[in-house]
Amino acid sequence: MSAPKSVNWEILVIDNNSSDHTKKICSETSSALPLKYYFEPIQGLSSARNRGIAECSSNFLVFTDDDMDVSQDWLNAYLRASERFPEAEYFGGKIVPIWNNARPRWLKDDALPLLTGLFGNYDLGESTRAYDAADPLPFGGNFAVKRTLFESVGYFHVGLGVKGSVPGRGEETDYLMRARALGAGGVYVGEAACYHRLQREKLKLIHAYRHGKQKGASEAIGGCASTNGSYMRAMRSIIRGVAQFARGRGDRFRQCLINAGREVGIRNYLGNRPKRNKA
Repeated sequence: MSAPKSVNWEILVIDNNSSDHTKKICSETSSALPLKYYFEPIQGLSSARNRGIAECSSNFLVFTDDDMDVSQDWLNAYLRASERFPEAEYFGGKIVPIWNNARPRWLKDDALPLLTGLFGNYDLGESTRAYDAADPLPFGGNFAVKRTLFESVGYFHVGLGVKGSVPGRGEETDYLMRARALGAGGVYVGEAACYHRLQREKLKLIHAYRHGKQKGASEAIGGCASTNGSYMRAMRSIIRGVAQFARGRGDRFRQCLINAGREVGIRNYLGNRPKRNKA
């Protein structure tokens, strides 16, 4: 990765209550990089990101994850985009999956949004342009925001996102939806690419179903679920998935599993909410 030469920049490492050698590695690297280490004891990706917001001293903050490899021009591409679109308040970059072995034979080239989310594949092309209203929002492993957005939108929802070994989703989607609702504009930066190192677990059928449950729960928590969730619709999705599997469409089978999990995740959350006492 090439460092920006025209601006002051820094790397913030938020150690989210880990028990490994993160602090030692950061200490050994700090002499070669403008690196700052912070320990965040409250478990959760949203808490870690909120700590980054609190500690950031610049007007522009770029987020990535520990399972991402960034392109050589990553930071400079974001810098150029912020200068070209000074009114924009959030930015998203391309995410390309890296398959540890060969790309699965069952994965076709059809546009299946739920399956794309499962693999963290986010690709709107090579160009840099303003987001359209119909464009999907940036993914959490590769996006940037201006400090002005923090001041108007606030912090990430701590009820969303991964918490240690407990899976979760939706914290960046919730945040950017709130930003859009306030009128914030965004820019897609095709040159700011990250490469997502996929774990084999994400190819398993049970992972697709659990991914859907996490997605449904996050939609319900964030108040953006389009349905109330239905176990019957979940079962119908599984039946449709089995039919797709029989036709040799493993990709559409997994999409149906994700959709089934989503229905269950919404239903479980809404069904477990405390009921209000009637006056």
